[in-house]
Amino acid sequence: MKFQILGAAAVVAGMAGAAGASLPLYQTQFDAPAFTAGQSVDGIEGWQVLNPPATVTSGDAAVGGQYVHLGSGAILDRAFAGTNEHETLWVQAYFRGRGSSQTLSEIDDEIEFPASAILHFSEANGIEAEDGTGDGSAGTVVQIGVPLGEDNEDVWHKITVRLDFDAKAWELWVEDEKHGPADGFGFRSDEVANLTGFRQMTQGQSGFDGFRVVIPLPGDANGDGAIDAADLMAVIEYLAEEGGDPILRGNADLTGNGEVTEDDLNLLAGKLTAMVP
Repeated sequence: MKFQILGAAAVVAGMAGAAGASLPLYQTQFDAPAFTAGQSVDGIEGWQVLNPPATVTSGDAAVGGQYVHLGSGAILDRAFAGTNEHETLWVQAYFRGRGSSQTLSEIDDEIEFPASAILHFSEANGIEAEDGTGDGSAGTVVQIGVPLGEDNEDVWHKITVRLDFDAKAWELWVEDEKHGPADGFGFRSDEVANLTGFRQMTQGQSGFDGFRVVIPLPGDANGDGAIDAADLMAVIEYLAEEGGDPILRGNADLTGNGEVTEDDLNLLAGKLTAMVP
């Protein structure tokens, strides 16, 4: 199983998540009334099934009550537009499956279209990420250390990706734990200037759920779409303990140094004070 966040020549997908987040461009849990159990997602809310089957299934979902079951060889795709003005975006989804019998190194040179982030699910190596070259050629494969295979094929994995179109870099969290270089992985192609598509390709059967694309909203630490006193309490909680949803912690990081500190709390307090007439 592999998903790719695509560049201008490709296609995109959207999602909905369990935790709150600021200003989603698109989100879905593949639940009713838009999605009906037993039916394909093809043609619903812009989703395309380039190679079937990709069927809505009820029960045992990562979030909500339904998810998409992808059969062997399925390709799920969705296009996005209107993202040019955003320097950074978040993409988040839940995946499960045994993984491909191939490794990313074995198939990486088959990708011929502009892409930013490439993540692969390998039965042998677990979750793999590509540290891109920027020139469109195959980059360095990084094994994340999250196992898949037969013993883990029913485990839902929460995947969060932060795309920085200015720096041409992306960051990865699995189960809210960050992986990879401190400054992020490189884009596969530096031609990618905005989010235009998401594609998931599977070799064996897999599951897909709770997909969302989110615009950062600095200061909205609790993810309710507003900046208010409740966000101060959320930042205080982040200071007291690590972890939590990466998108919300990202909103709380007003200094942009990659962590939540007292400086962020003071900046948010000043921001709220300035908002009072």
